[in-house]
Amino acid sequence: MMNRAQRRILSSNADKTAAKMAAATYDFQSGGLVRVTDRRAIGALQRGFAAMLRARGEPQAIAITPEEAEGFPHHRGHVLPGGVTWLAVGLDAGYRATYALQSARDDAGDSKRANETARSLALLRLASLAATGGFPIGETRGTA
Repeated sequence: MMNRAQRRILSSNADKTAAKMAAATYDFQSGGLVRVTDRRAIGALQRGFAAMLRARGEPQAIAITPEEAEGFPHHRGHVLPGGVTWLAVGLDAGYRATYALQSARDDAGDSKRANETARSLALLRLASLAATGGFPIGETRGTA
């Protein structure tokens, strides 16, 4: 757990620190990890991380545009048509920045319900990812 002084330092340098965090973020693609390089995705991450840092490390969720969502390697070509996407950001058990994306669409056209669903699920996925430090481990491949 961070102490009050550490949280205060985080929030005072939020924009500068968020830019560094966003520039060093990875995503999954084709079973491996790749750096997020799309400027739109980096911009969304930077906004999210800055909000989290200003909130003294508390998890945050922000709505992002379909174009920003397309910038994440894992979501490229998989953005939900007519849906909304939310980005949740937080710190994992080792105090490393982490994030989760979630899209949702309400077939009845209720945008408020779609937004709340995507936001809630993004925060739920974030909680799962942040429960342990480092990258989640998937299926074992190959031999050692």
